[in-house]
Amino acid sequence: MSMMGEMTFFFGLQVNQSPSGIFINQSKYVHEILKKYGLNTCDIVGTPIDIKDKLDPDQIGTPVDATKYRSMIG
Repeated sequence: MSMMGEMTFFFGLQVNQSPSGIFINQSKYVHEILKKYGLNTCDIVGTPIDIKDKLDPDQIGTPVDATKYRSMIG
């Protein structure tokens, strides 16, 4: 991987090489998506909801754009 210098990006993935191995992540992509949808100032949460919580329909909720939601979550 060093014929043209150290690889840092490959097919949109960030590549970090170190003596202990090669590590791949998508943090740059995540930051771009958060910025695109105005979520870059949100607080970080480990788990946003308890696994066993029961979800009930929101009878007075505001309709959302399903296409936008799908594009946000990939």
